[in-house]
Amino acid sequence: MAKGNTYTRGLCIVLNILLGIFGVILLLFGIANSVKVGPVEDGSQSVNLSVGFGLATVFISVLGVYGAYREQVVPLILYSVLTVMEFILLTVLAIIVTLTETQKEAIERDLDKMIPLSEANAESQQKLNKLQLESRCCGLKDYTDWREQIPPSCFCPPDYIDRCVAVHSFRNAEGIRNPHTATVSSRYKERYVYHMTCGPIIIEQRKKILKILLGIFFTLATITVAAVIVALMLCYKIHTQSAVAGISHDNDSRTKYELQPDRMS
Repeated sequence: MAKGNTYTRGLCIVLNILLGIFGVILLLFGIANSVKVGPVEDGSQSVNLSVGFGLATVFISVLGVYGAYREQVVPLILYSVLTVMEFILLTVLAIIVTLTETQKEAIERDLDKMIPLSEANAESQQKLNKLQLESRCCGLKDYTDWREQIPPSCFCPPDYIDRCVAVHSFRNAEGIRNPHTATVSSRYKERYVYHMTCGPIIIEQRKKILKILLGIFFTLATITVAAVIVALMLCYKIHTQSAVAGISHDNDSRTKYELQPDRMS
């Protein structure tokens, strides 16, 4: 093996190991944030993209390491084609996400689709109830997003009344126990719910996730370009070395034939 091939092969393997690491990071990032995208259903699209690209990147990096280690042209060419396809798709999606989903108006439209919250699916309500308890907020734009079915997660604790709003003539089929106290609210008793809404918190969470995801995407795209260039260089060197070896073998065979004594003499 030529020394140039050794360096190129080693560099190709290292770059693909880095690609594999970033693929695993994308995969874990998507899995970890699958429960943190908030109650907005459309917000899971970015998470699904993260998981999908993570799996694809890991597979492609394994193919690249195999082709470089074995010095086989066919796997390296297949690897280069798949990597270029992933790079193009990655770039297009990153641009689309940057121009659309990071805009506040687009996220607010997704939030509006959930109102009234009392009619949202059970999974979205569960996530929003958890967010309301943790962040001390109520509703997406206002507590009235729940209509007349305000959940206990909106109730203010006694030491938080100054940041709450009174709700009058609130009706419910049965009394609801306040999670912060041991009392059960009656049907028409005045209650206090969090004044801060959850919509801005969800918007900031989605923007943060998208910014991190875009940073990983662009870093991955940079490594991908370098990996493809090195893989093609290795393909060229392997092909050139094979051609030279073939010519050398033909010359050796011809020389041996010419040096044989003439049996006809």
